[in-house]
Amino acid sequence: LFATIFVSFFAFGMMNVEAISPADIEYPGSNVTSENRDGIYYLTLTGDADEDLIVSAGETVVLDLNGHTMINFTDAVETIKVLEGGSLTIVDNSVEGTGTISQKETSTYGPITNYGALIIESGNFTTPLDFYVVRNEGVNLTINGGNFTSSSTTTSLIGNIKYNEESADLPTITITGGTFEAPSNTVKNYENTSVTIEGGTFTSQSAFALDNSGTAVVTGGTLTSIE
Repeated sequence: LFATIFVSFFAFGMMNVEAISPADIEYPGSNVTSENRDGIYYLTLTGDADEDLIVSAGETVVLDLNGHTMINFTDAVETIKVLEGGSLTIVDNSVEGTGTISQKETSTYGPITNYGALIIESGNFTTPLDFYVVRNEGVNLTINGGNFTSSSTTTSLIGNIKYNEESADLPTITITGGTFEAPSNTVKNYENTSVTIEGGTFTSQSAFALDNSGTAVVTGGTLTSIE
């Protein structure tokens, strides 16, 4: 019995030390189903899940939160990371709309980092720590809906950052909808980045609804700084 438990822990409990691919995320107790249809991975949460999901170059993934919560398994890994050349769409098709991406309180990285293409259609995205809920360094982050919240007074809710100055790619965010609430900036657009806001509700308690040092185009939405 001990040997069986040990082997099971080694096989499944240790596999998340770095991050886990869409092809490997379904295993006994993972609370995630994975189906590859025509080269696209469709992932669905069947319960609350502790995972370090990584989407690599050439992979296209659709993640349905399905009313459940997903947090990171490993402290030093994001809950979700999309690498350059990877594509991820996040939805919550539950009736309740309670699907959530968050993180452990012992985490040393934020919930989501995007270097590729990330589309967020719905869901709840939050952190109890001083991290961006979504950190974008990719060429395409599109937010069409969802609820984004943070309690941090020092770190912005959404960060658009060009970390690699040698890259010709311009980190770009397009927001057409969603609600964004935080004590600090709701959207921080750094130098050499671009953000387009066409809709959504942005509320900062004590900083800026949009703090822009790059290129910003605002054609819609409601932006409020309470204090």
